[in-house]
Amino acid sequence: MKHVTLLLAAIFATGLLALEPVYAGSLSCGSYRFTGSSRSPTTKYEILKKCGEPKYREGDTWVYERSGKTVLVHFKAGQVTSIRWEN
Repeated sequence: MKHVTLLLAAIFATGLLALEPVYAGSLSCGSYRFTGSSRSPTTKYEILKKCGEPKYREGDTWVYERSGKTVLVHFKAGQVTSIRWEN
């Protein structure tokens, strides 16, 4: 019984991890994860270096495509202020 509970917990946690970037305001590029957190601001240079050129740029917003969804990365003064996923 204990093994079944652990297995179900692992499956549930894996499902949450798969959805987490959509809700957490983060962007994963390879093994790197960026957030819109002001505690450790990420620069445009870091995003460009790790994630590559965005699909397009619109002012201080860069647009990436990930997992069939649009990711909007907003900058202010060269630092990420927010990351938002859209359908």
